[in-house]
Amino acid sequence: MSRFFDKDKFISNFIGMEDLSIEIIQTFNESIPSLISAIEKAIREKNSKDLEISAHTLKGAVSNFYAESTRLLAFKLEELGRNKNFDGVDEIFKDLTSELNQLLGDLKEFSKGIL
Repeated sequence: MSRFFDKDKFISNFIGMEDLSIEIIQTFNESIPSLISAIEKAIREKNSKDLEISAHTLKGAVSNFYAESTRLLAFKLEELGRNKNFDGVDEIFKDLTSELNQLLGDLKEFSKGIL
C-alpha cells in the first residue's frame, strides 16, 4: 500500500475506465516539472501571487490521487502566497518536492500494475 496516495479511493473513481486513470497519471507526471519550476521561481522572486496560483494548481492536481500529506503541503504554500508571507517557505517547498518524488514513484509502480 502506498503511503503517499490512497490507491483504493483513486481506483474507485475509475472502475471500468482504467485507460482514463492512466491518462490522468501521465498528465500529472508531465505537469509536475513546470509546476515545481513555477513554485520555485515564485519563491525565489518573492512573488506571492504566483506562489499562491502555482501551489493552488498543484494542490488540485495532487487531490486526484488522495495524496493528503502532499496536498496539505501545497495548501500551506498557497496560504503563504495568499498572505504574502514567505516565512518557512523553503522548508515547506523542500518537504513538498520530497513528497512529490515519492508520490511519482508510487504512481509509476501503480501504473505498472494496470497496464
